[in-house]
Amino acid sequence: RLSPKSGGYAPPMPIERANKFYAARRKFSEMIHDEKHRLTFQLRPGDIWVFDNQRVLHSRSVIDPTQGARFLQGCYMNRDGLQAGHERHARAAAIATPKWTSLAETTPSHVSSMITEYSRVVQQPLAERLLAMLDSQEAAGTLGQPVTLREHGLQAATRAVRAGEDDDIVVMTLLHDVWESTTAVNHGGMAAAMLEPFLAEKATWILRHHEVVQLFYYAHHAGGDPNAREALNASEHYAAALHWCEHYDQVAFDPAYPSLPLRYFRSMVHKVVGRPAYWWDDSHPLRTATG
Repeated sequence: RLSPKSGGYAPPMPIERANKFYAARRKFSEMIHDEKHRLTFQLRPGDIWVFDNQRVLHSRSVIDPTQGARFLQGCYMNRDGLQAGHERHARAAAIATPKWTSLAETTPSHVSSMITEYSRVVQQPLAERLLAMLDSQEAAGTLGQPVTLREHGLQAATRAVRAGEDDDIVVMTLLHDVWESTTAVNHGGMAAAMLEPFLAEKATWILRHHEVVQLFYYAHHAGGDPNAREALNASEHYAAALHWCEHYDQVAFDPAYPSLPLRYFRSMVHKVVGRPAYWWDDSHPLRTATG
């Protein structure tokens, strides 16, 4: 910081050298106060100004006492402390970052570390991520329908709950259209691919094929084949899919229907996607996959 009142220290020196020293100080002060060497900023309430004392001289202009009270608070950070902290974190990151560059080079320890991190960062938050996807669909609006996709999911799942369906069917119903605001085409297949490791087979089959089964109710208005679903009738889950579409999905567009709130389904979603992946097949090759 520079001001006429600070920085006045001078080491002992002969008078003739002192005269030159103070002349140089005056010249330096004139150079600093020259407008071409100055940057001026006006701080407003809530502003913070950070600068490096070893690179920038700073000062404060006169505060007009007629313009009201001012409050300016300053603080200092020790450069050595910042550098030491940066070095400490850099070394820790270097130790933590594995050195292998291909999966063929990994060791059991590397794989164990990956499994731990994928579980912590990816799998454990999955339930909340799925619920957030559904919740975010409110922002897409109604898309030409009587209700939003968020309300459609809640309404369909509520109907499944009130009909006594199991957790797999209810959770699948709640999330069956979470990808539809991202892509209308094959949104059921995308949801099925995501939820298949955690759902019972019947729920996954219905989810994967519900778009085709649902065509029965509207395809004739768009030049499509409402009976396309008959190609699926060899499956043991076909009748269940027809029932699901008729009683839960295609009717869940009623703005007056008393849907259960999203929080009602939270523990159910956590329970279903908290299962071990591919719990229904101990020999599934992806049971041990991490990425």
